[in-house]
Amino acid sequence: FMKADVKPLTRWAIYRGCKLRFRSRTPECVTGVLTDVDGNETAFEYMPQSLVLHVGDERIRMDEYGWEVERRNEA
Repeated sequence: FMKADVKPLTRWAIYRGCKLRFRSRTPECVTGVLTDVDGNETAFEYMPQSLVLHVGDERIRMDEYGWEVERRNEA
């Protein structure tokens, strides 16, 4: 059984002062709620293999250190 690597996601959240609450965690997909510095909660979906985070209307691709490589609005 392989666990999802959430280190990049966790680092990304820390850089932004956000909090993460995990709901489900599989090697393919991690879901939960992200709370930003203003206390706003948004559901998120993170794909650990491709390092892609979907939060709100945003699609954010990051490197293994949690730095953003690409950010797209999908609205």
